[in-house]
Order: sequence, then C-alpha cells, then structure tokens
Amino acid sequence: MRLLQIVTVLGLLILQGGCQKPSVPEGQQNLEGRTWQLVELDGRAVDEIPGLRVPTLLLDEQAGQAAGISGVNRYTTGYTLEESSLTFGEIASTRMAGPPEAMEFEQAFLNALQETTAWTLREGLLELSTRKGESTLRFRAE
Repeated sequence: MRLLQIVTVLGLLILQGGCQKPSVPEGQQNLEGRTWQLVELDGRAVDEIPGLRVPTLLLDEQAGQAAGISGVNRYTTGYTLEESSLTFGEIASTRMAGPPEAMEFEQAFLNALQETTAWTLREGLLELSTRKGESTLRFRAE
C-alpha cells in the first residue's frame, strides 16, 4: 500500500512538471512584447539620414510575428527566438517611395534584419548580428 502511494505521488509530480510551460531564458522576457527603436546600423546613427522615420521592431510572442517601421515603409515577418538565436522569415513591406538616402538605408536595414542570426541585450541596448558579423543593428527600448 505504501509503495502504491509513493508511485502515485511520483506520477503526479512527473505529470505536473510536464504540464508546466518551459521557463523563458533570462533577458528574453524583456525582448518580446516591447517596441525597439533603431539607434544605429553598422555604426551609422539613424538620426543622420534625412527623410527617414526611425526604424522599429516589435516581436509579438503570441503571433510569432515581428513588425515595425523600416524607415519609409512598414514591414512584417515571422521570427524564431531560441536562447541567443534570432532569425526572421521572409519580410513583406509596403512600397512607398521616399528620399533616395532614406530608401538606401531602409534597404540596408531590411537586409540586415533578414540576415540576423543572434541577439544580445547589453547596457539596455538590443543588438542583432548576422552569422558572418557583417551587420549589427542596435536598438533602444521605447
């Protein structure tokens, strides 16, 4: 009888553990559900570009979608976030025209976002980087 009680309790503990939502890695809970404003792309400050709206990034955990302003247009894409890895799916965007320099910056932003493979939170800044380390996007939370 005592053995049956022990087995039952152990079984319930195992079931309870299997039903719990996996814990979110530290820092990741601060990444999703907030709007991030681009501060710089590859060392170039956003405020240097005439006619450019500040690019933004919002990761919606529930929908698995990322969206924001890309500088001139708005964009949306799926994303996958696992520990320090962050990748984006195919990006869809509106097609408004803007000043040439703003359009060039916007395209560089979207290309860097598309090639992103990793993220870190450092000193209040979200840093996205590519596998080859060719591009770095730095964002500040709104």
